[in-house]
Amino acid sequence: GSFQNGVYSVRWIHNDVLQILLDIGWIPAILFIIAVVRSFISKNTNYIQKGVIAILLVHGLFDFNMEFVAMWFILILCLDLTEGKQKQLISNKTSIAIFTLIGTVMIVFSIYTGIVSTCVYLKNYDLAGKISPANTFVKVDELINSDNVEDMDRYADEILSHNQYISLAWNAKAKVAYNHGDFENVFKYKEKAIQCNRYDIDEYIDYFDMLKNGYSAYIAAGDIYSAEVCYKKAVSIQEKLEALEDTTDNMAWKLYNTPKLEMPEKYKKFILQGGTK
Repeated sequence: GSFQNGVYSVRWIHNDVLQILLDIGWIPAILFIIAVVRSFISKNTNYIQKGVIAILLVHGLFDFNMEFVAMWFILILCLDLTEGKQKQLISNKTSIAIFTLIGTVMIVFSIYTGIVSTCVYLKNYDLAGKISPANTFVKVDELINSDNVEDMDRYADEILSHNQYISLAWNAKAKVAYNHGDFENVFKYKEKAIQCNRYDIDEYIDYFDMLKNGYSAYIAAGDIYSAEVCYKKAVSIQEKLEALEDTTDNMAWKLYNTPKLEMPEKYKKFILQGGTK
């Protein structure tokens, strides 16, 4: 996103505490640590519970145990929940009914998500989309496998209505606009895509190719003004990359995946020659 200062991903980072911190914030992460540590040192938890907590904690420093709902239930069963005054607010019969309802809902939800996942696995994206219309991952699969600009535009709109930070959807909108010769929206959508994926050099190269082709088409049509706009937008690509380099953290250059912020020779030649006639 626009705040990213290096080439990295925050999905499946193989550390449960950091994953919680990145997914839902530092306050839930601190509360999670307090609850787990308090239970681990509590006299009310036995050695088996402490052992399970320790295993989950230590292993969670190098993996993502808590990505699985079952692990949360195991952890909850091992936590010290006995401290403080206890008061029965509802009868045992009501408690059983509530837990039965919760269990039933979870089973139905698991079956539902399983059906959606099976449809995606079988590449039946249309059915998956109908069953789970708000599922971004399903919509992305539909977008990737769409074979005409109308479907591409529709899937992109559906994705962006739920999530404005999917660069693939903005790219699709840009390609639809490019196909229609609508360069005003090409500028708008490609720059949105770049904002969402600033460290992917292919985003900039793809944008340049569109601008270069637009420049040539406008020159051929005798539209010098529009050609000049395309050329200026192409020049701004390098300015964007230089600004990005200035805001990139020093640590980013020490990672395995270092930022690649240099445009190819064809871009430099185009700019130096003031465009191609």
